[in-house]
Formats: sequence, structure tokens, C-alpha cells
Amino acid sequence: MKAARGAALSFSESALGKLIAKTAGITLACILALALILFGVFTVFFPSVMFRLTDLCGMDKICTQYAVSVYSRSNKIEDLANVVERGYASESWQIVSDYGTRLTARADFEEFCDLRDEAEEDGARIPGGYAQYIAGAVAVAHYRLGEEEEALSAAFEKNRRSFEENNAVVTLSMTVIAEGDIGFAAEIYEELCGLSGSVNFDVEADVRNYETLLHILEEFCADGAA
Repeated sequence: MKAARGAALSFSESALGKLIAKTAGITLACILALALILFGVFTVFFPSVMFRLTDLCGMDKICTQYAVSVYSRSNKIEDLANVVERGYASESWQIVSDYGTRLTARADFEEFCDLRDEAEEDGARIPGGYAQYIAGAVAVAHYRLGEEEEALSAAFEKNRRSFEENNAVVTLSMTVIAEGDIGFAAEIYEELCGLSGSVNFDVEADVRNYETLLHILEEFCADGAA
């Protein structure tokens, strides 16, 4: 009799354990399903929330995608600029290329850049200015995608009449040098040489910036060829 009771008790405990495990599994499945639903809802309807969340979590690539979603809803230039900045930081080169081209083509781009420069405190201002930063980002993105002609065009577009410090040509050149790409560095050097008749050499700082970069590229190409 005792053996029978023990067996019944053991069977009852086993059944109870299976029931608890099954209930826990169903509960977990429901929680996961709810989480997926909420994730989908926030992704579709509240991309700005997901942008902030992924930003806090350091999920740079995904954060860039949500920045795109935010801009697609607002069409605001500040959101478009954020896409380019995030894309550049996360090395999402196709996004930088596509959306950076949109940004620089906007009629209000120059005004936006001026406002950004004015709003930044002296210590936080981007060297060379915001317009050059964006142009450099776009040029580097084209280069990373193997679009060398487009890279040159983006870098030199605003630097054929003046040659300010830390401009887009400098950004592209430093990237190319870091990659050890002698061939493309030579192309940049050749393009620079072609500016000798167009850059305003009445501005001493422009002359210094121009000649410094020219010298750096010349030495890099010479060392590589040796």
C-alpha cells in the first residue's frame, strides 16, 4: 500500500512539474510574442523612441537605420543631417553617400551649416566648419564604396576658390593616406595641382593650407614609389 502511495505521489509530482514547466514555457512564449509586437509597433509608429533606445545601447548600425526612419517621417534638414552624422560614425557608407548627397543638394543646406557653426561653442565647433565636415563625410563614403570620381567631386566642390583648414579635401586625403592608397593619392595630388590657377592665393592661410597638403601628398606618393 505504501509503495502504491509512493508511486502515486511520485507520479503526481512528475505531472505537476511538467505542468509548471509547460505553463512557464507558455508564459515565456507570450512574453516574447508581446515583446516582438511592441518592438514592431515602436519600429513602425515611434522610430524616434527606437532611435534613442538603440543610441543608449550603443547599437550604432541599427541606430543609423532608425535615424533614416525618423527623417523619412519628418523631412527636416536637422534629421537628415543626423542620418549622415550617424552613418559616418557607424561606417554605413551607402547611407552616407545617398543621404549626404540629398543633404548637400538642399537649398537650405548652407543656411543650416551657418546656424550649426554659430550654435556651437568655441570649443565644440567642428574644425573647418560643418559644411566641410559633411562634404568630407560624403567624399569618404564615395571612396569607401569605390566611387573615386564621385569622391573627388564631393571633396573639391567647395574648395576650388578657397582652401580653408581641415576642408573636405584634407579629410579625403588623410583617409586615403591611412589606407596606403598611393594610386588615388596621386589622383588627389593631380587635382590639387590643377587648382593653382583658381585658388585665391591672396589669402595667406589658404596658400599655407594648400601647399601643406600638396607637400604631404607629394611625399606620400614618392615614398610609395621608392
